[in-house]
Amino acid sequence: MNIYNTTVSSKKMLNSHMIELDIKKPQDFVFTSGQFIQILIPQADKQTPRAYSICSTETDPDLHFCIKILEDGIGSNFIKNIKVGDGIQIKGPQGRFTCNDAEHPLLFVATGAGMAPIISQIRHQLEINKSTRSIYLVFGVRHEDDLFWHEELQQLKDNYQNLHIDITLSQPTEQWQGLTGRVTAYIPDVTTDTQVFLCGSPAMVQEVRKILIEKELDAKHIHFEIF
Repeated sequence: MNIYNTTVSSKKMLNSHMIELDIKKPQDFVFTSGQFIQILIPQADKQTPRAYSICSTETDPDLHFCIKILEDGIGSNFIKNIKVGDGIQIKGPQGRFTCNDAEHPLLFVATGAGMAPIISQIRHQLEINKSTRSIYLVFGVRHEDDLFWHEELQQLKDNYQNLHIDITLSQPTEQWQGLTGRVTAYIPDVTTDTQVFLCGSPAMVQEVRKILIEKELDAKHIHFEIF
């Protein structure tokens, strides 16, 4: 597996606990939407790897990441302190959370930072593959302050008629006018050939998988990553 030296090209806060990080894509770096890399974090006399899913598509000039900041996390502290122009070392790509199917309907379910590989896959289908098949996204967070990429998702929905998006908040304020509740309340009916990609907490993945199997979807069509 290759190790690459590159630099940070952009960094901004998406909300109070989520950082959007762009790094320059190395010239010979090739990946498939849904994969991840490891950032090698220097610590004394060693390097500690931390895995982050790639949010960008294969044709974007930079590698794009959405990183949840955890208190006292090794990776979190490194990402919080890194600056635009700083050098960074990555290893990869890795992962099999990818969509190789070219025709069947797609259902994506994500919570929180689990949107990272999901947005890459959706954009790949719509922008690169020019897919016209049904693509359904259910995205859940707890509070309004946890939302991110709201405008980007709305723009995708406006641009592609075959994309349906439900965004739900499990603990909203009274001012919230959108969907409320957990993502499990909004799992649509599926056909027997639907391909499903789940990314988020272990509990969410387990519950949604159970719902889909009860809807008589073959478990082999359900792909997931735990965040």
